[in-house]
Amino acid sequence: MVWSTIFKPNGSKRSQKEKFDYIYLCGLEVEEPTGRELVQSVSQLEGQVIFAPGPRGLLIPKDRLEAIYDLHPILHVNESEAKAFQLVKRFLKLLRHFIRERGS
Repeated sequence: MVWSTIFKPNGSKRSQKEKFDYIYLCGLEVEEPTGRELVQSVSQLEGQVIFAPGPRGLLIPKDRLEAIYDLHPILHVNESEAKAFQLVKRFLKLLRHFIRERGS
């Protein structure tokens, strides 16, 4: 059974964890104003999360990405998306290093 992200904010609370084989998260929906609620709802489910951040994945707030990564998802990205994420990661590492050097 697969849980897709047809999500209604402020939906009914579940009394027990529902089990699914796969839970698919779309980055566009995570980026929306209700994205935090979506991620919280998914964290209450049991199953393997598949996360497709998409080309706008870099626009998803950091706290939401971290919450998704805490679920140990399978990432569904194409080559250009993977390269973009890697470049940003390298840039942030260099920026942190630069700030530490300049701050000393």
